[in-house]
Amino acid sequence: MTPPALLSRSAPSGRPLGVRSRLLLAAAHVPLLLVPVLLAVFLSDTTSPLDRAIATAAAIGVCLLQVRHALAAADGVRPPAWPLSLLALAVLVYLPLTWLPQSWIITQWALVASLVMLLPRRTGAALGALVVLVSEAVLTLQAVQQYALGPLVTAWAAAYNLTVAALGPIALLAATRLVRVLDDLSAAHAELAEAAVAQDRLRISRDLHDVLGQSLSAVSLKGELAMRLWATDRPAALAEVESLTAVARAALRDVTAVAFDRHPTSVRSELDGAAGLLRAAGIETRIEVALSDTPRAQNDALGWVLREGVTNVLRHSTATRVTIRGDQHDGRLHLELVNDGAVPDGATPDGATPDGAAPGSGIAGLTARLAPLGGVLTSGPLPGGRFRLAVDLPEELP
Repeated sequence: MTPPALLSRSAPSGRPLGVRSRLLLAAAHVPLLLVPVLLAVFLSDTTSPLDRAIATAAAIGVCLLQVRHALAAADGVRPPAWPLSLLALAVLVYLPLTWLPQSWIITQWALVASLVMLLPRRTGAALGALVVLVSEAVLTLQAVQQYALGPLVTAWAAAYNLTVAALGPIALLAATRLVRVLDDLSAAHAELAEAAVAQDRLRISRDLHDVLGQSLSAVSLKGELAMRLWATDRPAALAEVESLTAVARAALRDVTAVAFDRHPTSVRSELDGAAGLLRAAGIETRIEVALSDTPRAQNDALGWVLREGVTNVLRHSTATRVTIRGDQHDGRLHLELVNDGAVPDGATPDGATPDGAAPGSGIAGLTARLAPLGGVLTSGPLPGGRFRLAVDLPEELP
């Protein structure tokens, strides 16, 4: 069973390494392990061609076994039959020492690193430290006996060799950890990019609904009005057609603004447009708005509420009267639209099934716009067949 400590520190994402990261980790072992071992053997004056051939094959075997352990550790698991591969690694490390030069002990780096990777953290670290201390003590004693080193030279050599023996496994462990972190970072970047794309799609969907809803409703309204006037008052009908053309051009500009996320609005501009549209539809409009010096973000949000509310009145109600109220007091901004033409949920004013955006998508978009400002949106029917859309938000950002 894989030790929890290994899983928690080696594969925090729970995701296996990617192919490129695996190749990078395997390649990192060449300069960290294989090259130092071969250089130490080939630069020795005591090795024969046969010894060098055997050392090359054994060094490659040590490197491959270490790579196997490192790849599994980076995934937070143990490789299958890991005790056998650990035993094989120990054999390849210590058996050639019987005839190869002492520099072959460099391969012990792989064994110590594998002990830390495969065993529970404390056990592996303690056993690895013990292996390093014992091996370096043996090598130091052999050097003292062979070269008759003095105490100071012996102490310096022991400290130097011990440091090198510890830094080797640390480098192998660090390479495994670094590749894991880089792979997770790359995956996180990809996920962030996907999230950004999804968020932008949601923004465009919301903005198209909010921006074009009123414009298309105005086009439909003015077109129907022009058709009714054509037989009785052609100049008025032509005026409506010209107005319809202007609305269509504005809608085209709005689409471009949505694409580049540049579509500011305001309470005043939306009030002016709402009054004209509602009155053109024959809806009595009463406006009681006393909002002044509102911050830009809040003004923009209230403008979107007005736009959505008027669009809903035109598309989804049988209203003959609309009241728009707005005020500010106690550090709060209040705006509401009340109409007298509420219809049952799921039905249009003529009783047909509504088409276009999904029910409630406009309200959901407004809620998303108001949330960062700390605003609260409420909507629902009132007694007497009326419907109310209201927003309350602070004058200052939360």
